[in-house]
Amino acid sequence: MKKEKKFHSEGLAERAGISKASLSHFEKDRSEPDYETLRKWQISLKYQLII
Repeated sequence: MKKEKKFHSEGLAERAGISKASLSHFEKDRSEPDYETLRKWQISLKYQLII
């Protein structure tokens, strides 16, 4: 979905309030985000999908 909607890791990480490195770890299943990060990510994704 990230490529389909032309999301960029840096922008997505910034909106979710995490580092680009953390986002990379999540995407590669090296670590899991905490609840608060997931909540921020959900809000960010909803906003991106609307635009």
